[in-house]
Amino acid sequence: MSGTLPQSAIQRASSEWSAHVAQTRPAIRALLVSIVTGHRDDLHQRYLAYLGDDQAIADVFSDPAARADFADRFIRWLHALLTLDPAERDAFQTRQAEVGKLMSRIGLPAHALSRSMRKLKLWFITQLRDQPIDRADVLDAMAHVIVVIDTAIEIREQGYLTDRAQQARAEEAYRLHALGQNLAMERERQRAALMDWLQGLLARLYQAQDATDLPRLEKSEFGLWFDHKAQLMFEGAPDLALIAKAIERIDRTIIPQFAALLDADRGELGRMIALIQTEVGSIKFALNTVFDARMEIENSRDPLTNLLNRRFLPTVLMREIAVQKARQPSGFCLVMLDVDWFKSINDEYGHLAGDRVLQQLAACVVNTVRPSDFVFRFGGEEIAIVLVDADEARGIEIAENLRAHIAGLTVRLADQRELAVTASFGLAPWQGELDYQQLLARADQALYAAKTGGRNRVEVAPLPIEALVQPAQLSQ
Repeated sequence: MSGTLPQSAIQRASSEWSAHVAQTRPAIRALLVSIVTGHRDDLHQRYLAYLGDDQAIADVFSDPAARADFADRFIRWLHALLTLDPAERDAFQTRQAEVGKLMSRIGLPAHALSRSMRKLKLWFITQLRDQPIDRADVLDAMAHVIVVIDTAIEIREQGYLTDRAQQARAEEAYRLHALGQNLAMERERQRAALMDWLQGLLARLYQAQDATDLPRLEKSEFGLWFDHKAQLMFEGAPDLALIAKAIERIDRTIIPQFAALLDADRGELGRMIALIQTEVGSIKFALNTVFDARMEIENSRDPLTNLLNRRFLPTVLMREIAVQKARQPSGFCLVMLDVDWFKSINDEYGHLAGDRVLQQLAACVVNTVRPSDFVFRFGGEEIAIVLVDADEARGIEIAENLRAHIAGLTVRLADQRELAVTASFGLAPWQGELDYQQLLARADQALYAAKTGGRNRVEVAPLPIEALVQPAQLSQ
């Protein structure tokens, strides 16, 4: 899912590293190792301060225990770098590229790579200045520090930038895909959802005396669609900010005032209703503007099932993780489903029958989940679903409902024979992972448990400690 780093880049950097190490006296390398060993506590505290002082990095590593662990592993990484056996050079350098990709996936800022290393090299200069060695040895030692650190970081940056470029291409492809749908139909669907929410709100106001639990627009079908899909489909459109502000005014200012107004003058209540209708009208106008501006961009879907292509899944998962970290987390779930005994269907009825099963099952999934959720053709007979704004309990409820719908599905083949199908489900609620691949791995493990546990069932992924992406992995 991430870009492939050209091996020539790794080999070139590794060759330069080897040539320099071969020219560096063992005494110089031993001196640098002794400096790291003798000042471990100082390095640890300085690195902890670095992780906390930079807000962009601190937002990623918000857990103090994780920061402390990361600082420990950073020192171990530095020690390994200074004592690296040339025989392990290529494997070590390859790991640096993978670490760079991981840093990209979890959202570390690009400067996190270079800024910490700049501080580290300045720290080494200070330490070498106080060593009882001659000027030539100081220069040799500093040259060694610069080469080994910069080589490792160069490769990490290549991995980082390669993955970022791949993400950017996938995000743009997703927007092209999303905008290439029947946008006229999608626009009308969302206009209808907006009006359904308004009618429901007005009905509650006129029929009940208690306005303390009125429905918020942000949690309506329209609100969820806007928050999770429109932001990707129309990224950068200025009218999105207008819609977001209108939703905030409705939910945070206007609706809370209704509770007090029910006991007040009905004329004032009417004025507030007119105000909320005006806000809804502004949302409808901005929504039309957004759709009208983007009606002619080409489509891209899985040709058999018409589901989202799996290459868009990383984009959606990374954004959902970012959403959870940016606000009070409401949770989301990744569901993987697999058609039971699909190979037997292909063997007994033929591949055209298998295609028909996938088409009807995909339609069943799309019609059963919420409009704000994302459904992907993951590969073969597997479908991936991202359930937004759903904690574990809600995810289980939706998955069980979907499992029951599929179990009740009858697929009519071209020769009029009928097939009953079932599916197995693996559900992974988001548990604070920074790397979407860990969430994918947990969902896949749960799916395997469902298949081996009898099929036609929903299994929830356990949360072993090693399943979480620990920030310390970045220093391996």
